[in-house]
Amino acid sequence: MRVWGWVPVIIDGMLESFLTNHIQEAFQEFMKEHGMEERTASLFSVLSSSEEESEVRTEEIAWIRMLADILAMDRDAVERMRTESPERFLEDIRDASPEIHGRIVAHAREFEWLPYAYEGPGMTPNDVVVSLSEFLATGETVGTKLQRLVERSEKLAREKEEIIKEVGLTDDLQHLFRIYATFLSLKDHRKGIYQKSYVAMDPVITEIAKRVGLSVEETKYLTTAEIGEALKEKKDFSTIAKKRTKYCMFRIGGGQTEVLDDNAIERVRREIMEEITIDEVTELKGSTAFVGKVQGAVKIIIDREDVVKMNDGDILVSPSTNPDLISAMQKAGAFITDMGGITCHAAIIAREMRKPCVIGTKTATKILHDGDLVEVDADHGVVRILERAEV
Repeated sequence: MRVWGWVPVIIDGMLESFLTNHIQEAFQEFMKEHGMEERTASLFSVLSSSEEESEVRTEEIAWIRMLADILAMDRDAVERMRTESPERFLEDIRDASPEIHGRIVAHAREFEWLPYAYEGPGMTPNDVVVSLSEFLATGETVGTKLQRLVERSEKLAREKEEIIKEVGLTDDLQHLFRIYATFLSLKDHRKGIYQKSYVAMDPVITEIAKRVGLSVEETKYLTTAEIGEALKEKKDFSTIAKKRTKYCMFRIGGGQTEVLDDNAIERVRREIMEEITIDEVTELKGSTAFVGKVQGAVKIIIDREDVVKMNDGDILVSPSTNPDLISAMQKAGAFITDMGGITCHAAIIAREMRKPCVIGTKTATKILHDGDLVEVDADHGVVRILERAEV
């Protein structure tokens, strides 16, 4: 999967979304010929969605089922979960109900990899309790949420069938949409396998770090050859590794990994970074991942540390999303990304959560700032800047 998982990435285009563009153009032409051009974006969002459960949705179904079991075992424990801190709850429940404590710990261990992304940390029992308590605060019943989650695939399949019959979708377009939905699922599965491998490597990297006298973070910035030198020849990479944790750039080609020096980094930066006059930009354009129109305050979310900034209804703006940003995505009113085609992580989650999403804007994280008021018009793949935040 680490090899074949790249097939949908390459076919959809690393820089140019070939598959996405091909299907969108073919479908748009079909809808125009049949006088339904205004519905192109909304129907495309449905037809291109995968009926397979994403890794995120699988974990969500698992914890809601666990919560149903906990309710059956001990309703008082659930009430304590509502009011106590995660740390206090886990400490109390360890002695009061070892079975409940064990279920929570086992869930965190099973899905430890899900929010890990590239650096970690992974899921902890505290994270599980936070998810459960946040759900309890919504007031939705366990049964209602579980039914909604498990029926999603069947509902989506029926919705697709109705659209196909209504518009008379050709066999060729149906085939392309099936390929597309399969790629969505495959990319999500590939991401999960990658993250599981990162978690599995953590003990190895921790041991290497201990032997070479570096932190775990610093060790992750060494190449395989450098790790060999540090272990076998006792070469000191502390200064180099520390500098790389601030900024660095690697170029991979011909089976070799080259670490660029400062001059080379600056040359690459000038080549790929556009000079943008921020004040002159009033709107951004990208691709529609899921339709809808909302307004909200921008929050730039680069990594897991930024998640605390999110409030309900904020507009999440990120270079690209990963499973470690799921809690922020659940609060967001819409998503905007710099990168990604319609098979990217943000697009997958937008379809599952049915939230407006504009992807591939290229410059959103450069143009927008925390607090900017924007309108996300995902029906047309446009983000309009309504008011700049005071600096």
